[in-house]
Amino acid sequence: MAQSITIPHNLVNAVNRYYREHVAPLKDEKAREWELVLLNKGLDIFLKFLTQDFKDRFYAQLEKEIVAYKDSFKAFEKNYDDPEKMQSEVAAFSDRMASQDSLKIFIGKDAYLLYKDYASKYKHKQDYVFLPYSRKYLFDISNGNGYFQIVNIIYDGAMKTDNIDDFIVYFKKKFREDEQLYLNVKLRTLKMLLKRRIYRRLQEYKSICIIDSGTQGGLIFPFMTVLDDEGCNDTFMLFSCFNWIYPLLKKFVFSKDLFMFHRIEHAGAKLYAKTK
Repeated sequence: MAQSITIPHNLVNAVNRYYREHVAPLKDEKAREWELVLLNKGLDIFLKFLTQDFKDRFYAQLEKEIVAYKDSFKAFEKNYDDPEKMQSEVAAFSDRMASQDSLKIFIGKDAYLLYKDYASKYKHKQDYVFLPYSRKYLFDISNGNGYFQIVNIIYDGAMKTDNIDDFIVYFKKKFREDEQLYLNVKLRTLKMLLKRRIYRRLQEYKSICIIDSGTQGGLIFPFMTVLDDEGCNDTFMLFSCFNWIYPLLKKFVFSKDLFMFHRIEHAGAKLYAKTK
């Protein structure tokens, strides 16, 4: 299935544009190298479960300077094997979310550690829920064409808009225009909200905040569109995101550190597995 996936053209454009506009001009060599490390860490996360053929075709379209640092991130992985540092970051994220007057919907097993920390620290607020929302739930396969249709809309919007408000308007419009894709996501999203008795809570809050660990809003933006059609005032928060889309999403991103994100993601998935 993954072999038939077409490379999202504007994703490649977004990565290359970020390099040309935000990395190549840097005068500080260490800062420039760190950005290249983060770029390649993000690429490794995005491409991890795709075929080698897809990876080869993808890298062939990137700026040569990016590819030259392809394996650079591996030297930094060991620096993040610190449970106390990870817990400190998770706690800081919880504190930031607690300042928002909204119903917090944590989505996906990768965000489960973030959810559990918030629920533990702010149990008295009772303004949080968790949903095992995922690509597989929506499309029956994690890296199939359904999810990549979403990715295409995200990066088409990222290349055609200059700010987050215009981007969200663009995404929702284009997503709704694909009636088959939108109807599938809407029905499955509403089914989960109803089954878990969360739908009725949506009207109790003036704002709904959808929270994911990362990394490009592939689940958040479709979810927001569904809630918008249900009359909800929605917003979102990511723990981290790919640095090539950070300039667009930065108001709603806690950290650019993809290494820390990856640790939190793995810890969350492992913790969630224990509930099964």
